[in-house]
Amino acid sequence: MGAKVMNRQLNYRVVTRLLGVLASAVGLNLALTTWAHAAGNVEVREQDGVLIITGDDSDNNIIIQEGGLVTGRAGTTVNGFVQGEIHDVVIRMRGGDDFVRLDAGPGTTVFRDLKVEMGMGDDTIEILGVRVMDETQIDTGDGDDIIFVDGVRTPFGFSRSGFTGKFTLDTGSGRDLFEFHNAIFRGEVDVRLGFGIDGACGFEDSEFQKPEMVRFDGGPPSGFPGDGIVNAGLEFTIIDFEDFPDDCSFLGGRDI
Repeated sequence: MGAKVMNRQLNYRVVTRLLGVLASAVGLNLALTTWAHAAGNVEVREQDGVLIITGDDSDNNIIIQEGGLVTGRAGTTVNGFVQGEIHDVVIRMRGGDDFVRLDAGPGTTVFRDLKVEMGMGDDTIEILGVRVMDETQIDTGDGDDIIFVDGVRTPFGFSRSGFTGKFTLDTGSGRDLFEFHNAIFRGEVDVRLGFGIDGACGFEDSEFQKPEMVRFDGGPPSGFPGDGIVNAGLEFTIIDFEDFPDDCSFLGGRDI
């Protein structure tokens, strides 16, 4: 009888250990699944020369380079492929705190039209050395967003970002920053920073070829010190900015 009791106790211990191992495995799988979901998935396809990029509600992180090459970072997966020449780019990132960089890469990246919709979240957009020949439309949605435009060095020299057609930016509600350097705006510029303590800077090293068609709107004031803009010329239309600092350090969505 004693032996039978010991066997039962041993069996209980074995079962308990097995259950513990299974529970740990399930917990690990759930943790990995959660981590993978946090990185998200981005779908890429081409339709009649248009590169269409669609994100999900996770925190997507991608780089777009010459020829429509899309690379995922920080665990973001990219599904789909591109065949043929790319003329236009349409980006719809949906929700999440997303990061999107359009990079000239080793050469000069030229698109005809660029349309970006980031969706709700604290998003970052970087445009580095890219040229858009016709219209540029950027809508970041609500959230604390940063839009950064600059030139970039390539094997063929320094490539400035250039926007030939109309450039439109709408950042929605939130603490937003639009910072631009080494950029050329050849047409109409319409920047609307929406509700929140926002900022804009970069006029000193960028070029606006039609200043009479340049409009920066800081949106409704929503607290001290208000919307800030740095070194904007008198030839531009500047609306609803209350703060005029010397640099970009404490503007909009940037906490330094």
